[in-house]
Amino acid sequence: MNYFQLELAIISEIEEDKYTVRHGISPDNSLLVGTIFPVSETYCVHTLATNQALSFHHAGSSQIAQHPCYLNFGLESYIGAPLLVAGKRYGTINFSASASRLKPFNEEEHDFVELLSHWVGNEITRQEQL
Repeated sequence: MNYFQLELAIISEIEEDKYTVRHGISPDNSLLVGTIFPVSETYCVHTLATNQALSFHHAGSSQIAQHPCYLNFGLESYIGAPLLVAGKRYGTINFSASASRLKPFNEEEHDFVELLSHWVGNEITRQEQL
């Protein structure tokens, strides 16, 4: 989280239209493991559609300004990547904040979130095989 300077971090599991928080970090610990959202109401729906790292540095002035995640939670900045476990789509790893960033996320940050995604996916795969 400090790398991106964003306040929320989530590892999600996505099954059909159900987005479940499997691991989460928030400043006030309000993000509870097991919380479920419709995937269509998360920015991750866009990440999954592109099948690669995706980011928004100022959602309110972007093409997703009317997205339910922005309207319901006011998340201005977001970066996330698809998460694969045992070679199959599992969910996403994503970071977000209510504050916008002064500048867009760069290629290095996109590469870093994809690297994190691969590492976390491999760790979940390893743990499931134990």
